[in-house]
Amino acid sequence: MGRLVVLFAKTGTGKTSLINAGVRPLLEDRGYETFLIRVQEEFFLFAVRVNPEEAWRFIADLADIYHDDDSSVHIVLSMREEFFVELDMFRDEFPDIFGEDSSLRLGWFDESQARETITRPALTHGVTVDPKLVDALGEPSVTANVAQQMLSKRLEEDLERVRTNEQLTPLQQVLPRLRTDRGTKRVWGFPGLREALAADEATLRELVDQLAQSHLLRVII
Repeated sequence: MGRLVVLFAKTGTGKTSLINAGVRPLLEDRGYETFLIRVQEEFFLFAVRVNPEEAWRFIADLADIYHDDDSSVHIVLSMREEFFVELDMFRDEFPDIFGEDSSLRLGWFDESQARETITRPALTHGVTVDPKLVDALGEPSVTANVAQQMLSKRLEEDLERVRTNEQLTPLQQVLPRLRTDRGTKRVWGFPGLREALAADEATLRELVDQLAQSHLLRVII
C-alpha cells in the first residue's frame, strides 16, 4: 500500500474500530506516533460548496506532507463508501487515489470473523464465552433488535427530559432532518436548521445540546 490510503466501507462496518482498536495500537507498539483528525464527510462537502478555498487548502496541506520525500508520515482517510467517489477533487495532487495501492474497501464480517470478534477479546482476559451466547449474538435479527432497543432507550431518556410542547415540536421535526434521503448523516448549520424548523433559538439550542449529550448528533464547532 502507498503512503496515502483511503479506507472506505458502508456505515457500521467498523472503520473507526479497525483504526482505533487495531491499526493504531499495532503502530504504537512498533514505535510510531499516531494522530486522529476527524473531519465529517458531509462537513467537508459542505465546505466544498460554501467555502471551496478552505477545502482546497486542506487538500494542499495533505499534499505537502505526502510529497515531502523526507517525511515518514503515512495518511489514512476513512469514510463511508458513498463519499469515495467525491474524492475526485484530490486527483490533481494524488493521481493514484482510486488505485488498488491507495484504496481499501472494508466489508462485513463473515460468520467466523464475527465469532472471533466476540470470543478472542474475552480469551485475552482468560474468559470463555458460552457458544450458545456466541450463536445468539451472531444472529442478524438479534443484533438489529439490540441496536433498536439501545436507540429506543436513548430516545426515551431524551423524551423524559422534554417537558414542554415548545421542545417536543422541534424534536419531532429535527430527528427526520438528521439524515439524507440516502440514509446517511446530514450536516446542518444552526441558523439554517433554526430557519427550516421555524423554532425559537433558545429552545432549539437546548434541544440540540440534549441530543448531543445523548450522542444522537455531533456538534462541530
